[in-house]
Amino acid sequence: FFPLAGPQGYINLLKAGKRKEAYEIIAEKNPLITVCGYICHHPCEEVCKRGTLVDEPMKIRSLKRYLGEIFLDDPPAAYPKLHDLHIAVIGAGPAGLTAAHCLAKKGYKVTVFDQSGEPGGMLMRGIPDFRLNKQDARREMERLAKAGIRFEFNAKLDPADLDDMLKHYDRIVVA
Repeated sequence: FFPLAGPQGYINLLKAGKRKEAYEIIAEKNPLITVCGYICHHPCEEVCKRGTLVDEPMKIRSLKRYLGEIFLDDPPAAYPKLHDLHIAVIGAGPAGLTAAHCLAKKGYKVTVFDQSGEPGGMLMRGIPDFRLNKQDARREMERLAKAGIRFEFNAKLDPADLDDMLKHYDRIVVA
């Protein structure tokens, strides 16, 4: 039994009672599952064929939130160490965190720099508390550090700093 990737895969796993495996399919590419469960405006549900052919659309956003909340406090698996390259990611918003997660999953050493004192970017500063549980978001982002991504906060960088960074990092991703 090989589940499909994407919603079809994790919905089938969830239906079979394999919650952890369903969670892992989502977590493969999305490090902010719980956050998405809170704030996604779920456009996929509007075009879900099940809603027109059977009964109602699949509640993808709710499934992500459900799975994310179940495994939020589980210790994350450590990212593999497969390459000697060290990559700097500038920006700890959703794009930077996702880039760091994808690179770390491929075995690169990753350090994320952000000018604020915590990860999340506009998730933490721009989305009101009634729309996003900030404590859950922080816990989800802490999982990235526990899995092996390094963070440097209060790091205000300007373009002149990039040349110096290339002396210490093999690649730089600006997110």
